[in-house]
Amino acid sequence: MLDKIFLKISRHPTAAAAAVLAFLVLIFISPSFFQGRFLAPVDTAHFVAPYLDITTQMLPWWNLSREIIRSGHFPFWNVFSGNGLPLMANMQSAVFFPLTWLFYFFNIRFALGAYAFVKLFLMGMFTYLYLRELKLRHSSSLLGAILFAFCNSNAIWFLWPLTSVILILPLSFYLIEKYFNSADLKYALWLAPVTALGLFAGHPQTFFYIFCAIYGYTIFKAFSSGFSLKQGTVRVILLSAIYFLGFAISLVAVLPFLEYLKLSANLNYRAGFAENPFYLQPLMFLANLIPDFYGNTGVKNFSYLLVPNYGELALGYIGITGLLLGLCAFGRTMKKQIWFFIAAALLSLALVYHAPVIYSLINKLPGFNLNYNNRLLYLWAFFASVFASFGLENILNEKVSRKRLNWSFGGFLAFSIMLILANRLATHGWQFAHNLDWHTVSLWQDALIAAFFANLIIAYLILKRLSNKSAIILLFTLVCLETAIHGMIFMKTARPQNFYPQQPALTYLQNQYSQNFYRVFTYGDNLLPNIGTWYHIDELNDHDTIYLTSNKKLKSAIGNYNYSPEYTFSDPNLNALRFLSAGYLLYPAAQGLDFLKAHPTDVSLAFKDNNYSVLKLNNPLPRAFTIQAGSLADLDNKLADIQQGKNLNLITPAVGFTILEDGSENIVYNAPMGSYLVTTDNYYPGWSEEWGTAVIPMQNAMGLRAVEVPAAGQNGLSIRYHPKDFGYGYGWKLSMAAALLWLSLYFWQNKKSAKTGGEI
Repeated sequence: MLDKIFLKISRHPTAAAAAVLAFLVLIFISPSFFQGRFLAPVDTAHFVAPYLDITTQMLPWWNLSREIIRSGHFPFWNVFSGNGLPLMANMQSAVFFPLTWLFYFFNIRFALGAYAFVKLFLMGMFTYLYLRELKLRHSSSLLGAILFAFCNSNAIWFLWPLTSVILILPLSFYLIEKYFNSADLKYALWLAPVTALGLFAGHPQTFFYIFCAIYGYTIFKAFSSGFSLKQGTVRVILLSAIYFLGFAISLVAVLPFLEYLKLSANLNYRAGFAENPFYLQPLMFLANLIPDFYGNTGVKNFSYLLVPNYGELALGYIGITGLLLGLCAFGRTMKKQIWFFIAAALLSLALVYHAPVIYSLINKLPGFNLNYNNRLLYLWAFFASVFASFGLENILNEKVSRKRLNWSFGGFLAFSIMLILANRLATHGWQFAHNLDWHTVSLWQDALIAAFFANLIIAYLILKRLSNKSAIILLFTLVCLETAIHGMIFMKTARPQNFYPQQPALTYLQNQYSQNFYRVFTYGDNLLPNIGTWYHIDELNDHDTIYLTSNKKLKSAIGNYNYSPEYTFSDPNLNALRFLSAGYLLYPAAQGLDFLKAHPTDVSLAFKDNNYSVLKLNNPLPRAFTIQAGSLADLDNKLADIQQGKNLNLITPAVGFTILEDGSENIVYNAPMGSYLVTTDNYYPGWSEEWGTAVIPMQNAMGLRAVEVPAAGQNGLSIRYHPKDFGYGYGWKLSMAAALLWLSLYFWQNKKSAKTGGEI
């Protein structure tokens, strides 16, 4: 029976690999198949913190982009978050990434499942194809594909844009290897759109690291494939030009992002680091052996035992069997590629775990000094998966003696014991979350340690018997349990009633917004920042990745807040809220009543349910108003007084104000000449007033939009986004030109290949 199965696999190995990976991915996402569940950790009634970004960023941005596109506009702007913020330009909205388009064409529930399935499946298939191109057998390549597709980096963060970028890593390595093996230029040319996809995927930090690995592999292949120095240099220059073409194709997304980044408070914050603080303590390498040792996001009370972001600790986990197999990859005779992966893996670990000298030197380089180096564990996961594939290949080719396997097992066992003991000693000094005591945590860790050693022994016994085909099946079963099945523990699904649940207070605020367009200030974390984007509530609190510096200055007058995400905890300055057109305050039910008692002349109770109190703030500034001022500087001075609650008689509310979903505004005003029209929206380059046939750029007045009134009396005008300058305008033109150049080169190469073979 087994012989027949293996025979069929040998005849159609790629199809067999695709079938196995598809089956495993379906198993992985299967909890979402029942009871109408959503494959997303968006259950605000029960859990939020470990999955904050998905709840407050990815899904609200994808959903808003979907709505704006379906209304016939382009998703430039998010009108529902923090005085208005760029949407497309934040990159993580990933407007140009093909997998994001699933959310534009299908319902959210189906799109979530399809998004996860396609991403994880392709992650495995691209890894499989790359390992096959390295001349590894089917079983070794499939092992590496499973390990990488379901490593913690992908199993935990499959909904994050980071993994969309990681997707191009095995694909690029495959294309590079294929090009150098075949000398067929068409494989090299495909690196251009793949590079563009990496940038479209929506996480430039991750792309920076991934591209460093890709470019490093390009140089390695050019000078280790038997070419002369001149031939290798020519190939590096050629591929560099192709990568540059890929960058050019992506400029439609990159240039608006750079424009946004130039105005970023987050960039200024990171630029102030004396040393990049994003690294892990060396003892925490244990999380790559026992990923739940520090907690598990899928287990109540044990979400965090030590640090606020569990996922970043254990991104490098590929399973115990994979690590044990990886030790068998090394020997006296190794493929050249292994040397590259050894160097790259050690370099990644040095950055993750703050290795002396190496960390300091590399963090002086641009890019490395600002980014989250602790997330480089996803590179380690890929390298470790490759090592495991080579290790299995060596065992199946009988290049690993029983003695060497015993030594590998013994060394791994000793290293694990020392690391576990060191962590247990360190645990005594921890402060645990959820009021857990040392005894409870100790029992949790003891159980995990016992399971780890049992798993290690089972893996060792299986590896000793791989000459038997049934042992290979057991090996793959164990690997799937350690990766795909283990990853399901972290994955959360949401019941329909808890997936952004409708609540009476939120429905009330939605209705009020459609009538007066006032903003909502939410106290604490009772309604997470930026979730208003999902509910169509113009929420003053935002959770943006980049943060406008001008917006931060405006918010600083409201009260104390954490840098990211932006929760305001202290009692807000009500005049500062009025200045930003916050007409409503959303409080937890009891706290809202207490606030009402403390401020009876400033607020009134507008609505109350079991969860929330909605307070109406008296006399907020209208969303648009006119004010007489002799110059922009004079306007700034008057606005500064108004922000403090002074000279409110200077403003004249607009006669009419409406705002569309894409942020466009139609305003009717009545004012004399020598006045400015001000809207309480964030100033941002590209916003302009349309007056007849004229387009007049808005000006920056204390971080708000302002423009001199073009004519006295009652008039109407429109405010639209016209990003025709540095950002979208030039980006679109350059991207189209680069795409056309790529198409010309590709078809020219195909034509040339038909005649001459097209080798280079």
